[in-house]
Amino acid sequence: IATGMGQSAGELRAWRESFQQAVAAFRTAQQWKLSAPLAFREMGVYRLLSLLAGSPELSRFYRETLGELAERSPQNNEFIATLDAFFEEHGNLTRTAKRLHIHRNTLLYRMDRIKEISGLDLENPETRLAVHLALRIRRIL
Repeated sequence: IATGMGQSAGELRAWRESFQQAVAAFRTAQQWKLSAPLAFREMGVYRLLSLLAGSPELSRFYRETLGELAERSPQNNEFIATLDAFFEEHGNLTRTAKRLHIHRNTLLYRMDRIKEISGLDLENPETRLAVHLALRIRRIL
């Protein structure tokens, strides 16, 4: 179930825009398989990415950014889950390890393997942004 909300409208003429925003938020929530209600004003980067949904460029960006990690396999799925947790915890390794219920050294090993397999340098801000976007894109592919 997906839910989208437009901005509040106090006047009749603003209702149409609010409705259109709610529809856009609803479609984005559906595309991204979000379970929580999505407000238009909170869509952030999803507003931009939703415009590219179904585009071959989105798929290409995902594959080029994550490289071999983009290929579905049990090991790669574990690495992707590790990266997801890493970004959810804002790069904090201790909290990431706790979130994944693994020892910090295990996390460090995984992060080294991720770099070895993909060549990703997560110390580079541009790379971090691209990987974070690729992980979000993965939800709709």
